[in-house]
Amino acid sequence: MPDRRHPGEDEELLRAALPDVEPLGKSAPERIRRRQSTGRRAPEPAPPPLPAGSFRVEWQGERVSGWWGELPPAALAARTPIAAAATLDLHGLDREAARERLGRFLAESHRARRRAVRVITGRGRGRAAGGVLQREVPGWLAAPPLAAWVLAFASAPASEGGAGALRILLRS
Repeated sequence: MPDRRHPGEDEELLRAALPDVEPLGKSAPERIRRRQSTGRRAPEPAPPPLPAGSFRVEWQGERVSGWWGELPPAALAARTPIAAAATLDLHGLDREAARERLGRFLAESHRARRRAVRVITGRGRGRAAGGVLQREVPGWLAAPPLAAWVLAFASAPASEGGAGALRILLRS
């Protein structure tokens, strides 16, 4: 059935139904500008409190392991079959960038309730003592604030990068 209303009838009906309402006007909407990035990221959440005891780190040649208190390396070995739920590759980063990225990765992994993760440090090129990150990362993991997220860590098996990678078990 065709609509037989007159062209201005809708406006008249609206005015009759809402007599106290006035139009806002026809000005263009105000544009909201995006905030300029300051280059700073939001701070990471505070890590959980450190467990009692001390974090032990043990080197055997190129291979390293670390654990809290009395958790023996045999217990770590028994737990390492847990597949890594995420991997972080630190190749090509300087110390500062690597430490910052490692902190964010561990915080995110803890929030996501991951039990095991892998961090690839690399072995360093032509260095008898190993790469810078290969030597530094275990110390970072054993010290606050990163140690608060870590239960234990060890050099990865050869199939996962060997001494150039770490398998990390996270606290629940």
